[in-house]
Amino acid sequence: MEGNTYLLRGRTRRAMLCGARKLAAALCTMAALCLPVALAAQQVSVTTGVDVLDDSRVTNTGDLDFGKVLPGPGGGSISVAPDGDVAVAVGLVAIGATSPASFNLTRDIGVDFLTYQAPLISDTIEIAHADDPSITMTVRNFTTDFNRTITLFGLFTLPAYYFQTSYDFRVGGTLDVDANQLAGEYSGTFTVIIDHE
Repeated sequence: MEGNTYLLRGRTRRAMLCGARKLAAALCTMAALCLPVALAAQQVSVTTGVDVLDDSRVTNTGDLDFGKVLPGPGGGSISVAPDGDVAVAVGLVAIGATSPASFNLTRDIGVDFLTYQAPLISDTIEIAHADDPSITMTVRNFTTDFNRTITLFGLFTLPAYYFQTSYDFRVGGTLDVDANQLAGEYSGTFTVIIDHE
């Protein structure tokens, strides 16, 4: 009987030892998972880029033209509106075709939000005589139709360019002509500034 009991105890001990070894091995495995492990350095390639824009996004498609004027003894002014309407002050005779300056710009829908910066009503430029640049006339009161709008469903007002990748706009102005202005051709330049936000 004692032999049987001994063997039974021996089996029990061996079973317990075997179970203890498995538990110890499991605990060692878990401990190994919790220990910090030194990782090998890794390299990752990253691409970088930039789009460089040029001035061709806004192009001049037509000049501001006041036509031909006959100043007379009192001088006067002539105004060309963005829509092409012409107003001539008393004392000045206008002859020939006139036109506002015209422009085209390209943009990305949903990306470029545009603001017209110049020229403004308060800006002035001088145009000079072709043969004697010291003789000038003043162009002032610049106006534009850039800020046209569209209304959707009678609820939302958006810039007219909002759904367009190509947008046309015009700039007009007023020319002051002095009394007995020297005859000849006069010319000058002005800068249109559009902010792409």
